[in-house]
Amino acid sequence: MMGKNRYSSLALEEMTSEDIFKAIHDRQITALMFHSQMADLFDFLGLMGFKRMHEYQYLAESAEHRGLCRYYINHHNKLLVGEHPQEPEVIPAEWVQYTRFDVTPQVRKQAIEKAFNEYKEWESETKDTYSRYSKALMNLGCVADALKINEYVKDVDQELKYLDRLFLKLKAISFDAVGVMDMQEELHEHYREKTKSIGVDIC
Repeated sequence: MMGKNRYSSLALEEMTSEDIFKAIHDRQITALMFHSQMADLFDFLGLMGFKRMHEYQYLAESAEHRGLCRYYINHHNKLLVGEHPQEPEVIPAEWVQYTRFDVTPQVRKQAIEKAFNEYKEWESETKDTYSRYSKALMNLGCVADALKINEYVKDVDQELKYLDRLFLKLKAISFDAVGVMDMQEELHEHYREKTKSIGVDIC
């Protein structure tokens, strides 16, 4: 699902602290592209709650990414420049020729289930990746850096907790169309307020 970069082929014990920060930089950029595409996918499917959920994550993680860059410049006195990661392919390429009204109930159900599986897989992998990077930084003696990355581990862990609950609810109703639609308004309002809390109000 996600593009690889040169850090993917490096053994963790071979990575310097700079390598680790660049790898995290690139993963955050990929995550922003992922959430942006997910927001568009759910908007296209007419699922405004799921759209808002990914818009919130996009905006919150954009601020988090800026924090990483600022941290590195101010604590390492160097620019943090990554490898321009490949854009993920969340939305099927053939969808560009269709309108919202062409989407069948079966296609919508399959797309929702696939998207949530990809979302869960991405965040689980991110938690594991950041955990390993935090531990590696500690082993390198970069304690402050390790604690900074550990903040991201905790953030992803909380995101996963909420995602797991939502995913279990969706699986319990077998991604039933009526059940999915029923949860959109509550999710929409929940994430609209959360988005306002980071200083953004999208109408």
